[in-house]
Amino acid sequence: MNAGSFRRALRAATVVGVAAPMLIIGIAVTLTLVWIPRLPDPMAVHWGLDGAPDGFGPRWLTPAMAASIGVLLVGLSTAFWWPRRRGSMHGVWAPTHRFMAAFVLGNVTFIEGIAVGTAVLQLDQVEAAGAGGIWGVLGLSLGLAVAAGVLGWLCQPAVEVTAGESSDAAPIELGSTERAVWLGVARPRPAFVIVMTWLSVMTLGAGIAMSMSGPPVGLILIAVALLLAFLMALTSWFRVRVDASGFEARSWSGWPEFRIPLNEIERVEVRDFEPFAEFGGWGLRWAPGVTALVLRGGQGMKVVRKTGRAFVVTVEGADRGAALLAAELIRANERSEVAENER
Repeated sequence: MNAGSFRRALRAATVVGVAAPMLIIGIAVTLTLVWIPRLPDPMAVHWGLDGAPDGFGPRWLTPAMAASIGVLLVGLSTAFWWPRRRGSMHGVWAPTHRFMAAFVLGNVTFIEGIAVGTAVLQLDQVEAAGAGGIWGVLGLSLGLAVAAGVLGWLCQPAVEVTAGESSDAAPIELGSTERAVWLGVARPRPAFVIVMTWLSVMTLGAGIAMSMSGPPVGLILIAVALLLAFLMALTSWFRVRVDASGFEARSWSGWPEFRIPLNEIERVEVRDFEPFAEFGGWGLRWAPGVTALVLRGGQGMKVVRKTGRAFVVTVEGADRGAALLAAELIRANERSEVAENER
């Protein structure tokens, strides 16, 4: 049942979030290419806050931007929501996937609507400066984008496929006086670091360039870039430790730090986690009843407190760490029983 539902949802999302946007991009690029002989040269490519053209460029720039921005948006967005399951097309599916496919369709509709609309404003114009205001194009494009997004959402089935129930970790054999420790490292995949670094550098570069001309927007972009780099540095590498004292996940800088003493732990579970589907993204995430340190998808452990709240971490070798923690829980319970009987 879950496998069939997953494939049905994936097919619908592929049509809504990939095929339909690419079709819209193709139509927009074709129209703007066909219209090139009827457009002024140079043509208006930017409008000011008063709605009048204030930036100009070659006629081929409109179809080039329509193609590059649209395809880049579809590619990057698909890379985030497309399920990654090795050896199987069955995976986790959540409303987040459905939303992202509809969101991509809406955004592409908006971008391509602006490209086509600004070209229509300049058809058969001798001078680009004589083109009309852009506010009508923006309003129409926004309306079409919202309609496309809503339609894209409704065209997809309301399917939710979970990862299945977690299984309690099987404890390793541990003697009554034997001491053991497990160490792991929670870190993102290299591709994620590269993308985030690229975004930070591009934002910083744009901020520096804009600040040279005076507007405060440039300073805001610089601050955002520095904050993004700072947060990524603090939360991209954690040491995970399991021993007789309990569970610990600590950033390389010492903060943030998450500690769960052994006497507060009810049980430990282990399974594969899908950060995007289950927590809406990667990194430090909060959801009702759970705190998650999910820097990558794959195997992870879920430490459940006696209060019912849980902590999830995805880390290589999580099965071994969970097995040791389960063994320490058993040993702690045995010690408690012995102490209770001696009273």
